[in-house]
Amino acid sequence: MSLLALLIFAGALAGHAALAVSTLNVLYGHAYPRRLLRGFRMLHDLWLVVGTPWIAWLCWDAGLFTTGRWSALPLPLRTYLGVCAVVGWVAVPAALIVRWLRRPPAAQLSNHGRTLDIAALAGGRPIGPGPKRYLARLPWNEQFQLEILEKTFRLPGVPAAWDGLSIVQLSDLHFTGTVAIEYFERVVDAANELDADLVAVTGDLLDRPGCYEWVPRVLGRLRSRWGRFAVLGNHDLWYDHRRMRRDMSAAGFCLVSGRWELAEIRGHRLAVAGTEAPWVPDLDAIAAPPAQAFRLLLSHTPDNAPWASRHGFHLMLAGHNHGGQVRLPVVGPVFMPSRYGRTFDTGAFQLGPTLLYVNRGLSGKHPLRFRCKPELTKIVLRSAE
Repeated sequence: MSLLALLIFAGALAGHAALAVSTLNVLYGHAYPRRLLRGFRMLHDLWLVVGTPWIAWLCWDAGLFTTGRWSALPLPLRTYLGVCAVVGWVAVPAALIVRWLRRPPAAQLSNHGRTLDIAALAGGRPIGPGPKRYLARLPWNEQFQLEILEKTFRLPGVPAAWDGLSIVQLSDLHFTGTVAIEYFERVVDAANELDADLVAVTGDLLDRPGCYEWVPRVLGRLRSRWGRFAVLGNHDLWYDHRRMRRDMSAAGFCLVSGRWELAEIRGHRLAVAGTEAPWVPDLDAIAAPPAQAFRLLLSHTPDNAPWASRHGFHLMLAGHNHGGQVRLPVVGPVFMPSRYGRTFDTGAFQLGPTLLYVNRGLSGKHPLRFRCKPELTKIVLRSAE
């Protein structure tokens, strides 16, 4: 048996899986129709589940593992496995090393957190009659272990009068009825206890038509001193998003998709813009940023961060990626619906003048979380002055 052939093949299998998952991630980062994305997902799953053993059988049948002769394989398969081997033995380890070496941006001054066991508070996992209930019941599922984070950032553009200004961000609630409304009501209670100056909601509120009334009922209870702002996400746009916008506005939220909203806080101007791109092509609708104002962008996906950086935003808040929901030991997240793959998975990133913060979200269409707790975040701004 050829040990070298086995080692190369093992790397090729790793590269094969990495290429398949990375391709799916990039496709899901675009505004393709929902049916087309489902088709991509089915092909992806089929290629991994059926294609992997088929490739292994072809290699075995050609005698690769006994002779080590790659020339015995058909040229297309040999070429594909060569590319996969390079990916598996070079690109994948390099990506993991970059991830392990990643450090918080210099703007981050502190990071504190605690876990709120909502299942314990509720006397059991608050599971409703919605779909995929079996996932919510799985052991080690952290869906009901809410992580409450407080992060402090020193940013240029924050006036001295705002030193200590706080923003509570909620993202990706995905109301389906499976995670019961009691869970979200307790999340809102925890958010209100954070005593925020501003509240930001960054999309994907709903994933089942029977939960429309949850939107104003849950989010309408959020409190802030200076304002509540929101954008919707791609899942919201699959349903009656006009109704959700009306309900959010009636509940006191300012919807900022494709526009600016100016507010004055302690004698200084805050300019809040929002975008639901790429699903709503609203980036070009956002006019030039107001001068002499702190510029905040709410974006459902973090993929718009390069645009935010080019346009001089001080802070951008996003969600969408859920932190991957399942984060494997050493490897980290696997599925990440982004054009940039796993680059903006979760946490803080500095892109030129823009600090991007990516929230892991509160739930998901599939209520499963492993090593990736749902997140409620309070961001505290400190003045560089």
